[in-house]
Order: sequence, then structure tokens, then C-alpha cells
Amino acid sequence: MQKWAMNWFYLVSGYMVSFFMGVMEHSFLALNNIVTVLTRVSEVAIIAVGMTVVIIAGGFDLSVGTVMAIVPIIIGLSYGNGFPFGVCIFYGILSAVAIGIVNGILIAKAGFQPIIGTLATMTALRSIIYVLTDGKPVSTFPSGYDQLAQGKLLGIPIPILILLAIIIAAQWMMRCTKYGRFIYATGGNPKATDIAGISVVRITIAVYVLNALLAGVAGIIFSSRLISASPDAGRNTAFDVVTAVLMGEPVSMAVRAIFWAQCLVF
Repeated sequence: MQKWAMNWFYLVSGYMVSFFMGVMEHSFLALNNIVTVLTRVSEVAIIAVGMTVVIIAGGFDLSVGTVMAIVPIIIGLSYGNGFPFGVCIFYGILSAVAIGIVNGILIAKAGFQPIIGTLATMTALRSIIYVLTDGKPVSTFPSGYDQLAQGKLLGIPIPILILLAIIIAAQWMMRCTKYGRFIYATGGNPKATDIAGISVVRITIAVYVLNALLAGVAGIIFSSRLISASPDAGRNTAFDVVTAVLMGEPVSMAVRAIFWAQCLVF
């Protein structure tokens, strides 16, 4: 009951702050300003969806910022070396999947604590990034690449549409599929879940792969906005994401998560 009271307190407080800001500055609640804000925070919000699933499963991921950086770097370097852009995208996605698998194995198989395992991955990936780029931004992207972040579909910025699609898909997965139930069970009581015949190892690896994929998507959008992939991108992203998730009140130890609260946070 106390948690619900706190949820309503944060919700009402957010509305009150928005109301007073709108009264003091009329442009604050203008449609253009709201769209701009949603577009700018779309990368963090996309990763927050994946991090929510990881936390519900009883995990944690500090490597999302480096995944966000390395995926567009791999895409840009591959394209600069003459590979077709579709193949470059595949390489980027493959690298995200590989990172998610490594994180999952470190935690589910090797027995690392999530914060330690993903911290090791984060450090290793940042080193690899500097080796690949010599500390310089990668700008070898095709023309029109910036349309992913700056383009619109039906008058709505593409990053917002991607964010909405991901939120809806995640909400459906967690509420309407047995896989979502397995994730809740894994985070609630992994031993009982394993005894019930559900592979905790597979679920753990899967949620880290999902999180890495969403971090890669966010990285592609971010690099599309700048038309450049920076080796320093995503340094503080993990902390922004965790803040968003905690403010969205996912209950990792209990029964459910409130995905739409993250939308209200942003």
C-alpha cells in the first residue's frame, strides 16, 4: 500500500510540476517542445525498457553505455571498409547479441554478481572501442543516415515511433506471454523457477541479449543524430537509464512492473 502511495505521489508531483512550468512559461507545454523533449530522451527511454526487463529478472547491466557506443562504431567502420550497409547493420546487431550473451554467461553460468560482471564487460568494451577507433570519431556513414534520427513519419519523429513500438512490444511480452511470466518468476525466486523446469540460465541470457539489442538500437539513433559515432558516447548513459527505471518503479523483487511510468517520467 505504501508503494502505491509513493507511485501516486510521484505521478501527481510530476503533473503539478508540469502544470506550474506551463503556467510560468507557456512554451513549456507547447506541442513542439514536448516532441523535442521526447525525441531527445528517446535513446535513454529505449534502453530503460530493456533495463526494466533485466531488473525484473533480478539482474543489472552497467554495460549499456558502451554497447550504445560500440554498435554504431562497428557499423561505421564496416561501411568505411566497403561492406554493404545492410551487412554493416547485421554486424552491429550481431555484436550486440554477442555482448548480451557474454553478460548472461558471466552472470548465469560463471556466477558473477550482475554489477561486477557487467562492469567488467563495460571496461573491456571501452578498451576495444579505443583500439578500433584510435580515440577518434567514426563518420563513415551513408548519405541519408541522419534521417533515422531527424526524419518523420506521418508527422511524428521516427525516434518517438521506435520508442512507442518498443514500449508496446515490451508491455505485451511481459503481460501476455509465458516468456514474460518466466522473467517475473526468475527475478522472484530463481531456485523455485529452476525446480519448476524453467531454465533460469536461458532466461537470464535472453534478457541481457534483449537489453544489449535495445542499447544498440539507441546507439544507432544517437549516431544518426550526430552522423558520427564517438568513442566517448554513452559514458553516463547507464546512470541515466537506472535513474529512469528506478523512478518508473519497476518492482524487481515482487510481482509486476509499471512500464508506462517510464513514459510519464520522460
